[in-house]
Amino acid sequence: MKNRPREPLTRQLLGLAICLFALLTYVVTLCVIAVFQAPSVVPPAHRRRKLRLLIVGRFDSLNWCRAHMAPLIALEQIDAILAAVDGPLLFHPKLTRCGTPRWLSGLLGRSGGRSVWVLYLTAKHRPDVIMGYHFFPGALSALWASRIVGARAVYQVTGGPVEILGGGLATESRWLPNVDGPSRHLGPLVKRVCRGFDAIIVRGKRASGFFGSFTDAGRVHVIPGSFSPRRFNGVGADRIYDLTFAGRLVPIKQVDDFLRVVARLARWRHQVRAAVVGDGPLMEDLRGLARSLGILDRVAFLGHIEHVEDVLAQTKTFVLTSRSEGLSIALAEAMAARAVPVVVDVGDLPDLVRHGETGYLVPRGDLETHAGYIARLLQDTALWSALSEAARARAMEHNLLDSVVHKWDRCFSRLLSDRDHAGDATASRVSCLKPPDTSRRGWTTRQYHFWRQRVPSWLKKGVGPALAAVPPRHVLGRRFAAAYRSVEQMQWWPAERLQRYQLERLREMCRLANTRSRFYRRLFQTVGFEPEDLRSLDDLGHLPLIDRDVVRDCHRDMLTVAPGSSEADLVSTGGSSGAPLHFHIGANRSTSEYAHLIASWRRVGYELGTEMAVFRGHTVRADKRGRYHSYDPLLRHHYYSVFHLTDDNMRRYVEHIRSLGPCFLHVYPSAVAALARFLKRSTLAPLKNVRAIIAESEIVHAEQRTMVEEVFGCRYFSCYGHSEKLVLAAECEHSMDYHIWPTYGYFELLDEQGRAVTAPGQRGEIVGTGFINTVMPFIRYRTGDYATYVGPHCDACGRQHTVIRDISGHRIQEVLIAEDGSEIPWVALNMHDDTFLNVRQFQFSQDAPGRAVLRIVPAAGLGDEDRGRIQRNLGGKLNGRLRFEIQLVDSIPLSPRGKAIYVDQRIGIARVAAESGR
Repeated sequence: MKNRPREPLTRQLLGLAICLFALLTYVVTLCVIAVFQAPSVVPPAHRRRKLRLLIVGRFDSLNWCRAHMAPLIALEQIDAILAAVDGPLLFHPKLTRCGTPRWLSGLLGRSGGRSVWVLYLTAKHRPDVIMGYHFFPGALSALWASRIVGARAVYQVTGGPVEILGGGLATESRWLPNVDGPSRHLGPLVKRVCRGFDAIIVRGKRASGFFGSFTDAGRVHVIPGSFSPRRFNGVGADRIYDLTFAGRLVPIKQVDDFLRVVARLARWRHQVRAAVVGDGPLMEDLRGLARSLGILDRVAFLGHIEHVEDVLAQTKTFVLTSRSEGLSIALAEAMAARAVPVVVDVGDLPDLVRHGETGYLVPRGDLETHAGYIARLLQDTALWSALSEAARARAMEHNLLDSVVHKWDRCFSRLLSDRDHAGDATASRVSCLKPPDTSRRGWTTRQYHFWRQRVPSWLKKGVGPALAAVPPRHVLGRRFAAAYRSVEQMQWWPAERLQRYQLERLREMCRLANTRSRFYRRLFQTVGFEPEDLRSLDDLGHLPLIDRDVVRDCHRDMLTVAPGSSEADLVSTGGSSGAPLHFHIGANRSTSEYAHLIASWRRVGYELGTEMAVFRGHTVRADKRGRYHSYDPLLRHHYYSVFHLTDDNMRRYVEHIRSLGPCFLHVYPSAVAALARFLKRSTLAPLKNVRAIIAESEIVHAEQRTMVEEVFGCRYFSCYGHSEKLVLAAECEHSMDYHIWPTYGYFELLDEQGRAVTAPGQRGEIVGTGFINTVMPFIRYRTGDYATYVGPHCDACGRQHTVIRDISGHRIQEVLIAEDGSEIPWVALNMHDDTFLNVRQFQFSQDAPGRAVLRIVPAAGLGDEDRGRIQRNLGGKLNGRLRFEIQLVDSIPLSPRGKAIYVDQRIGIARVAAESGR
């Protein structure tokens, strides 16, 4: 194309200044929305039975407007549509144009004026839904305005992922630069903003996969443009054009490539005839290119045509050479008019064009191949006729008005359900049972870890007094507050409502896995399972169980996000014979999980803001006094090192806890057991200020519980969960049995034949399907833990939660192997008497059946009498099945997460069983 004349220097400088100002304004807007976007609340008009919709964007032609507005007008849920748009608009009683005043456009420009005008319209009309076309400025304006009044925000992705590549700068804005690749800085920011939309509308599967990779897949809806079949009935006109392009004459459409394809065809076929339908800034440049290629007499530049179907009915092949596309409505209309498409393989065009069946897909920039497919169709009449009919049938199936209306109906039904749920806390519809989204606004796990581990202690001490004056629920953010309120209410729901909730969440998890996980897609296909087949909770049993070996072998294929995504954290949990299990979990998991935990702890009196002494796997450095202690003013948590449980350190810990006032202990059971044994043998006064002990992450044994409660004189409260975020259970106010949280994950208890355990007193293996981890779903995962079934609910507290007891792990570290190959649970050797009175730590080590070493870290005063007592008491329990010798050691390493390993087992259970014939 010919070069444009150079603009004067003053005009260039002015343009550069405006561009920089627009770019700065854009980036600041992104940051403000990403950081401070408030949760959607119900607008004052939430009791309207139908929706009021405000749309903002740019419509390039009446035909484009008709394709996207006709289905919205046809929706019964929508009462009125307010259109703050540039370009032509349909006439309909439901539709009202609310154009930007000229003075505002003149002052701020068309895009800036429209963005400000949308805020005014939002405040005046209080719409229920605000829908923006194109990310910048339409969708960004819609999101900003929706958060002010609490409306739902919908993003219409008209051009595909290119709209947000480069951080959302890949636009056709006059003042913002076009960026054709990812931006390291703006890209993550724009993706975070996209997660704020209540719905994202895309045109096809590729765009759905792209947006679904970093947002909630349930919010991404595939809805194409539409057309009325009446426009394409009886199209039987002469096909006078061999190939036609229809669209805007702008750089992204690469119409110059179309002309070069025409030039190649002209060398092969002297009578080739082409048409260019559309207008735009490149019209004269394209005419000049056609002239230089010698094809000006063969290409009809028809300009803008209102009834494009008249030209398409006279077309043999429809051609697109664009750099990027969503799902072109012009393509769908051409196929409905029986024109065979030969288009580049970009965007969502493959949703309509099936190569060799309804047309041809060509690699971008391969003009020889493009021209070759068109020549083949022009030469082979039978081939053209077959593909022509197939193309029409495909377009009628995919883009017919009634079909598109149905897709919009489902999308808005979900928005209506969410609105009803917000306005009526007693709503019982299944679609209303989803708790508030907890993926935004509030402290993420990653942010909290940064605060805990990376922020210098001097800085935390400096801001500590200020943070201490703010209630933790406010510091944690609105999302946490909303999630916590929701969890508190849902724990008292009746059984039927909880089952409906679980069914809906299971469907969502299965849909997500089927859409974005290669492993689950293959698994579902193998067993003939579709997420929509999940009509009852029992239907989940049609899926096979998975276990640790499956996760190890199929880790990457199980992911629903790209490996290395910023949305996922790599974590690990302990495994058999020291082999940890590595997997990914969502970086924003903390809000929902912490809400469930606080609701559990509240059963023994804990409230946010109460001082908490934590003895878990945190890395804690010694302070100036030599005490392994750190303080988090954000949550009022005092952390003590469980890796340094010497008598001297434990004495310091106890004296410091005594100074805290009323507090709770949050512990590993093994850590608090060591602390209790120390208090029993020391002369220190009891800790009277501890209100309750909250134990997690290890199995609690009856002997430990009894001893700890005797020493501390308070309730020992236990919770059960997994690093995989599958099942969470907690005791209640009146019982030491575990109550399964039905809103955290789906719990199954299965016998050896894989059947559900329903008889009280029967034991089974715990199988879980988590609701929190969406980046790597665990569906019907065998935990390796076993429990005894108590009943479907608790009579004492009234919660309709499944109740279990006597949880025990089946990890190899928990058993010793007798000489005959049988297993001896280590808990059977955990004495409740004075056996280990002068022992700080102990651990069995075994590398041969029938023999073991008992490693002991002695406390002050351990002597021959203590060693003899240990031999006698343990020997009486073992009854000759296993011989052991005592070995004194300076220390016993904990697991990488700070947990005690009671049996260092070096024997494979499978090998022992095989050798002994068991």
